[in-house]
Amino acid sequence: MNRKEFCRWAHAELGARLERATPERLRAFLDQAQARLQPHEAGSVVEVEGDETSLEQAEREFFGQVLEDTSDRAFILLWLTAVEMWWASRPEAPGEDPASRLRSQN
Repeated sequence: MNRKEFCRWAHAELGARLERATPERLRAFLDQAQARLQPHEAGSVVEVEGDETSLEQAEREFFGQVLEDTSDRAFILLWLTAVEMWWASRPEAPGEDPASRLRSQN
């Protein structure tokens, strides 16, 4: 999938300005994107063993690898990461489990 195709798909699913990005729609979109981009990892959760330093190192490696990637895939991965971080940081609705925003619904 190239950048243009990804943008068309995101706009169709979520709206041009994410106006249709409900928790359910966004989670489904993120899960579908993972399945399309990394089919061997679809539905899996990346767990980092250890402390905050281990997580920080994993994040540094991810962002460093994306910087080296010259394909449209880098843009897509960064956009997906950013939108998931944005959504996870929003105040939760009454009674909502904030961790559920990060869990796959598969």
